[in-house]
Amino acid sequence: MLKVVINSLFVSFAALGFNFVSSVLFARILGPELRGEYGSIILIVGLIAGLSQFGFGQSYIYCRRKFYSTEGLLAFLLTSLFAVLITSFILIFFTEHIIVLDEQRWVIYLLACITSVVIFFTDISRLQSSLNAYNSKQISCAVVTALLLLGCFFFDYALTPLSAIYITLVSLISGALVVLPYILIKEVLHKKISLNIDWMFAYSYGIKSYGTSVVGLLVSNFDKIFLLFMGGALDFGVYIVAYNTSRLIGIVPQTFSNVIFSKFAGSDESGLANTTSTVFSLLFIPMIGGALLIALAGVYFIPLLFGSDYIQAVLPFSILVVECVVSGLGWILAQRFTASGRPGLVFLRQFFSMIPLLALFVYMPPYNIGVVLATMMLFASILRLLLTMYMYPKVFKEVRPSLTPSGKDIRFLLNKFKGKLNESN
Repeated sequence: MLKVVINSLFVSFAALGFNFVSSVLFARILGPELRGEYGSIILIVGLIAGLSQFGFGQSYIYCRRKFYSTEGLLAFLLTSLFAVLITSFILIFFTEHIIVLDEQRWVIYLLACITSVVIFFTDISRLQSSLNAYNSKQISCAVVTALLLLGCFFFDYALTPLSAIYITLVSLISGALVVLPYILIKEVLHKKISLNIDWMFAYSYGIKSYGTSVVGLLVSNFDKIFLLFMGGALDFGVYIVAYNTSRLIGIVPQTFSNVIFSKFAGSDESGLANTTSTVFSLLFIPMIGGALLIALAGVYFIPLLFGSDYIQAVLPFSILVVECVVSGLGWILAQRFTASGRPGLVFLRQFFSMIPLLALFVYMPPYNIGVVLATMMLFASILRLLLTMYMYPKVFKEVRPSLTPSGKDIRFLLNKFKGKLNESN
């Protein structure tokens, strides 16, 4: 597993670098207002793509590994793909009127459908224990976007929200072309379309995961949805820069979460328990410390990189970078529930963490709206983490994960790295 983690982290940090370059270029070339328009389109399409998944990707991985490891699940894959595609088309049909785009509106439909399909295929690619296809897709999308934006910057191309959408489309298609061969070779070719499947279990697991995903979408995007309707394009553009930049540090816990789910979903529950607790304990203090340092540094590098137009993004960024780490650490622990076939419990933690956010509909403090939203997002992520840690001993009858690593955990990690170094020598 350590080899997969190291390879995934290497790819994640490489993708992080390219995504950071893209974030800076989008902000500088478009400016706050047009960045807000483009960001609102990506937000709506992203929500539609998430709502179109129905948890089928996670269900496919769990059922494929636990019950259908030899014959495959081609019938379930094809019906799920069709459902995802049709749902995304229907949802964009009923929501496209709120999207600000004056020309070529057909591209919105194309973007929504391709985004939904790519997310579905990317989910399924996590069935590969090495995560090579998943990682290749991540780096491909990041590199293509950065290269296209660099081309626009050096050739002084007047980027618009529409041309930014085209760049996103090309990036998504490149990611699809990378992950699709794995799906075709491993999950489609030489697999029979058998209807002898426990459809009820497969769909019930998916719907439970879907409930978690939907609430997760609302929680993680509440601030942007709220600002989309309560603020203007300028406010949204400034906030989206703060939010997207803060997400860069989240690549570390996200990578570990993906590896844990890919490795243990539907198998080896004792290994799942030990690995989840150990990873959480080893990451907690370094990640929180790193987030606080980056939050302080934001005062200097946000205006330097993005320009003086984004000075108001500094304080929301500083809050959101801590929120991102807390949320990511909580999501690592949540893999203990999803990978062991209990996604409904993750739904509960997501649902109750919405309470601080819903309070904004009752009272909105008369301060900077971006700062208020970032603060409430931080409260919600802390509540999710506390709820997850509370449920651990109640559900699994296990010791609650520690915030600090034990000597045994540190020695285990050092021995693993020493073993890898000796192998390389």
